[in-house]
Amino acid sequence: MRRRAGRGSAYKGPFLISGAQVGIISIVILVTLMISAWNVIDLQKVLARSTEEYLNDVTMYMAEEIGNTMKHKSRDLEMAADFIADEERAGLETILEQKAQIMEFNFLGVIDREGGMVHTPLPKTIDAAELEEIGKLDCVRDSFEGRDGTSYIGGQEIIYSVPVYRDSTVEYVMVGTRSKEKMQAMIASKSFDGESLSCIIDSSGKVILSPTDLKPFLQLGDIFKKS
Repeated sequence: MRRRAGRGSAYKGPFLISGAQVGIISIVILVTLMISAWNVIDLQKVLARSTEEYLNDVTMYMAEEIGNTMKHKSRDLEMAADFIADEERAGLETILEQKAQIMEFNFLGVIDREGGMVHTPLPKTIDAAELEEIGKLDCVRDSFEGRDGTSYIGGQEIIYSVPVYRDSTVEYVMVGTRSKEKMQAMIASKSFDGESLSCIIDSSGKVILSPTDLKPFLQLGDIFKKS
């Protein structure tokens, strides 16, 4: 019985690829790799842009929160200044101690134009030398001119100052310091699993307040000054 002839090729040898086919395949692979690399670069740019936007959002939120807190403490101090405006000097220290406890200031004091001061007992964070310097701070001078002020002492102590009026004139300046631990808790990093760093700096790049240790920020001083 005769076998019927098949329709396919009868060639049983190895499959050969011409030079042109190799070139085409190489070009396809190269283009594919280039597209993949381009997509990776685009993805990195998108991630970098998203990270920068997130950092900006976090920074703005923290700055607003800290600003609102400081404004709130200044208003508290203004209310206390209004309360003591007509008080006699003799009983002033007791009133200041009561106000300091209620308003969560670790120190309150009232300064006259000659530099004399009535104040609550000094906390451990303020020594006698720093107490003398308080009256020389720019924020205190501003308050004698009728403006609220904010500054820092002792490295990481935030100090608030407000004018105390008598008969529509500034007779005294009331100052209060805020415990650094309370401010540190506000700027402690809660983003990036706690792996990021945050602090408050002044216009010259000097660190005013850091959440924990200053050493990491001292190493980044150049960044602050260039930013």
